[in-house]
Amino acid sequence: MAGIPLPAKKDAPFLLADSVRLEKTKGSLDLQRYEAMLKRIGEMAEAEETELFNPDCIAVDIDKKHMPLAFSLMSFKTRLFAVSVMYLLTGDARYVSLADRALEEFLALPFFYEQRPGGLYGVASPETAAAVRGMSVLLDTFRGAGDPSLYEKTVRRLGALSQRLYEILEENSPAFQKEADRDVACDLACAVGMASMLLTGADPRSGSWFLLSKRYVEDYLASMPADGSNTRGVIRWQYSVGALCLYINALFNFCGLDLRKHEALERCRRFAINLAAPLAKGITVMEDDVKLSVGRQLFGFASKALSVWFADKTIGWGISREKAPGKWAQPEEIFFMDYPAGALPPKGGSVLYKDAGLAVLRSGYDENDMQLSLKSTRSVATPYGDRYCAQNDIQLFLGGCGILLNNGIAWSAQPNFFRRYRSERAHNSIAHAGQGIIPETQGKITDFVTGENADLLRGRAVYSYNGKMLPFYRSIVFIKPDIIVLYDYIKSRMAGSIDWFWHGSGRFYVNSLESLQGFSVVDDRGGKPVTLRVYLFKPEAWSYSIDTGWDLEDWVTGHESTHSVLAVRESYREDHRLLAVMTGNKNAIGFCSHDTERRMLNIKKDNRVYKLDYSGTVLGCTSGET
Repeated sequence: MAGIPLPAKKDAPFLLADSVRLEKTKGSLDLQRYEAMLKRIGEMAEAEETELFNPDCIAVDIDKKHMPLAFSLMSFKTRLFAVSVMYLLTGDARYVSLADRALEEFLALPFFYEQRPGGLYGVASPETAAAVRGMSVLLDTFRGAGDPSLYEKTVRRLGALSQRLYEILEENSPAFQKEADRDVACDLACAVGMASMLLTGADPRSGSWFLLSKRYVEDYLASMPADGSNTRGVIRWQYSVGALCLYINALFNFCGLDLRKHEALERCRRFAINLAAPLAKGITVMEDDVKLSVGRQLFGFASKALSVWFADKTIGWGISREKAPGKWAQPEEIFFMDYPAGALPPKGGSVLYKDAGLAVLRSGYDENDMQLSLKSTRSVATPYGDRYCAQNDIQLFLGGCGILLNNGIAWSAQPNFFRRYRSERAHNSIAHAGQGIIPETQGKITDFVTGENADLLRGRAVYSYNGKMLPFYRSIVFIKPDIIVLYDYIKSRMAGSIDWFWHGSGRFYVNSLESLQGFSVVDDRGGKPVTLRVYLFKPEAWSYSIDTGWDLEDWVTGHESTHSVLAVRESYREDHRLLAVMTGNKNAIGFCSHDTERRMLNIKKDNRVYKLDYSGTVLGCTSGET
């Protein structure tokens, strides 16, 4: 441990030292937001286990018999953090008894060290890592306050779990250097590192744990792509960087090693704000009444930490615009509540994160602005989870609402999980003959051009059905600030219809028999209706059905149903085409003419005419002033 001053004992809590600092800086905070978050975290501290599932962080590809353990570990992590935060901020003695109760329950859990399919990870290792972080924080917070015998037993259990995670990291070191596994390795290393800080002087193995965790974390920072994204995509960015921020903060408090402004974090800090919806007042994840501690990938504590460390007012602006402050808070979020206030909306527009296979087209960040994202990546199959079909999947925000939703959620306790999450039915994409595609589908963003008046984006996916390939080309032209032209081309080598799925946050209204065919989605939850109008020029003959997502009445949370899903279907032909014009402004289009023989659509916007050529596999666009 040469060169790193390791104190033998800390007299005051240090893993969450910023929670104490928060009270001293409270005058600079948004008090309404702070109080709402504090109330929500207090509810978490006293919640039952089934109310605290964290769906973003459950690894799914493990034996189903171990699922209850995985959920329990994630639930404990959330509750342990919540109890610790509330005790540090209030000093209320009743949180001591809640901490003792949590320790007793934790010690009663069975632990298995079998392996996942593929033999790489110990069972539930990411979930175990989360629980280890929570246990470290709780023991650090309540040192000397609770039952001494429980504390001693938990220290031994924490040492055993940390040693197992350490062994997994050591045994699989070459595999963890692979791109797809770096996130999990970082997560495990952060947990081992936080435990090593707490157990310094109490467990002779802590020095080895600390050095290994530090090496893994530094390697992870060095491997971050130059554009700041994470190659695993949005969810993995938030999850991994969130764990990393907790570790780095504890590392600074523990031994003064400051990685808070590491260049990799500086690169990735804008990733969150570039993905933030305009004003984000009505982002929907399933229904609003689901009781979950969801770490929003756009507004989670990783973004808050980075906004503080870099005094970044742009990120501060983005994370402060939530529909219901505190409703979706995780306990970790409150550590970094002192973000700069009064910041202006950021400048800049559309962006491509090539390594993550993600592009965002946007007109701005104000409430009435439009944003569309498209994700198309190489194989998304992984050994540990996040395994779903999101190739050429789009998500659209309008008027601060997620009007077209990305419904690919990873709630593996939900009985229909595998049929739903791994199916195109869960996304704004396609299905062939009513069938979903295999998880290993390949995708890629092939073209991205952004300009003052319009953006062009193209993606290509290759689906597989019964050994036959089904190429799927999706092109998007964004005529700023409020018109999106979507063109899909599917070359079909086998009989069967094509279904296009549209997941809406509101009610669908379909006009399939009128001269100008299409549909609308109307979201009126915020009092001021938000309407997306979709005009369909192709296919010429189509049928439709409106249904809900999978029913969830048998799910443990008691959640009953999901949002509306519109399926547009075209009968079999060798090449399928869909041509749609989408806008939230009924006056946006000056005129629109359609030349069916030349397969050309002309749209006038202000004093400019856009000529859209859909005669081939991709959409072409030229424009000129009138």
